[in-house]
Amino acid sequence: MDTPAQRAAEYVRMSTEHQQYSIANQSAAIREYANAHSIEIVRTYVDSGKSGLALDGRKDLQTLLRTVISGNADFEVLIVYDVSRWGRFQDVDESAYYEYSLKKAGVPVIYCAEPFRETGSAMDALIKTLKRVMAAEFSRELSVKVSAGQRRIAQSGYRLGGVAGFGFRRVAVDTTGSRRMVLADGERKSIQTDRVTLVHGPRDEVRAVRKVFALFVSHGFGETKIAAYLNERGILTRSGNRWCQETIHRMLTNPKYAGDMVFNQTLTKMGSSPVKNPREKWIYVPNRFQPIISREVWNEAQNIVEKRGEPALDGDVLALLRALLAKHGRLSSKLIDAEPGMLSAQTYQRRFGSLIEAYRRIGWGAHRRYKEIARRAEVRACYHALELAMTSRIAEIADHFSKHPRKPAWTVNDEISMYAAVAVARKYEGTGLVWKFHGPREARVDMLVIARLKFGTTEILDYYVFPGCYARPIKIFEQNPWSLDIHRFEDLRFLDLACRRTKLPDIGDPDV
Repeated sequence: MDTPAQRAAEYVRMSTEHQQYSIANQSAAIREYANAHSIEIVRTYVDSGKSGLALDGRKDLQTLLRTVISGNADFEVLIVYDVSRWGRFQDVDESAYYEYSLKKAGVPVIYCAEPFRETGSAMDALIKTLKRVMAAEFSRELSVKVSAGQRRIAQSGYRLGGVAGFGFRRVAVDTTGSRRMVLADGERKSIQTDRVTLVHGPRDEVRAVRKVFALFVSHGFGETKIAAYLNERGILTRSGNRWCQETIHRMLTNPKYAGDMVFNQTLTKMGSSPVKNPREKWIYVPNRFQPIISREVWNEAQNIVEKRGEPALDGDVLALLRALLAKHGRLSSKLIDAEPGMLSAQTYQRRFGSLIEAYRRIGWGAHRRYKEIARRAEVRACYHALELAMTSRIAEIADHFSKHPRKPAWTVNDEISMYAAVAVARKYEGTGLVWKFHGPREARVDMLVIARLKFGTTEILDYYVFPGCYARPIKIFEQNPWSLDIHRFEDLRFLDLACRRTKLPDIGDPDV
């Protein structure tokens, strides 16, 4: 009787859409290996056009991991073309961790194009580790080269990706600067040596941009009032959305409307979050595009923005708020933002800690609808109390730890990372009390701690402790299934288990 073929899944990945044959080539090599070893491919997982730097965004790899770890896999082995297709994780331990998770669940990973095999020998383990390091280093070297190339292109005054923005369209030009074609949103230039620049978009968009600057400079409109002006006339953004204060502010401070090209305002490396660059690192090329507004209007708009951000005496800004109250008989963030010459509501909030405090200083008792805002301040205080309590408890238990300067996040013994959050109860008809947690989605955190508050108070009811990879959003009810309540703890004693190291007994001299 013939032995049944071993059942396997294949995982293939390519980084960009330009690698149009990569997926097919990987799959062909995997299936050739499978045929030679009497293996049947029963499942295919594909992450097309996805970076290998992190797990985020690679939906099929995430599905693969969940399927295997949950015990629902209908295959016995996973075949991948090589280590780089598995990922170019900058921490090679992360690459090994995902592979080990599958192996522990009974599904080993085979790299069919690599020289090593899963023999368990020290040499194979060494070669695999070197391959992981090489895969990570390739991405680092490529990042440096790509960054240098982008800066050279930007210094020549050409665009490097991103949308054109309201009032503009992207156009591909050849090496002589002659126009080839206007690019649709999301469309790439077809010839590698071509470059991308900006031209005026439809006339109604150009007119709307000029109107925005005129309202701001000549009529004293604030961003919120300008957004309302556009929305009332049915003028939508390029993405089809309504205008808001933030989108108008970005337009008013974007140099491209005066014809200037700016690059390198933010820095993003190896899949990390963007970080603002200091102004001296920006690449600024003036008079690169056909401007929509004049240089004089642009300069005046920037003067208004900068002057509005200058510090003033508390008495002066409160006098403005008092005058606004006398004018309307009430106050709100919308009224503040819409009033010409006023500081923004966000500025009042930063300056006095909250709008409620600013209102109190001018002697106005906030309407009952502001109670929720005051409630947020109480929750923030609870947040800080939880942060202090956990820091104190971790300090008692752990050998050493580090605390994030701005977030309730800790790294303990250089081994485990954790993040804490507070969940407030909301009452819904039919479901009763619900505690929801949406984010933030902390990258590579091992443990997520959610403190539930008693309904209508800031007293902590209990704690739920989840793995960092737990799916968001999290909903906790008054009565929960056992699969959720196994994560529940009544106090902070769970930190003893998470942070305390277990000392191994002394087994004596191994040479004796």
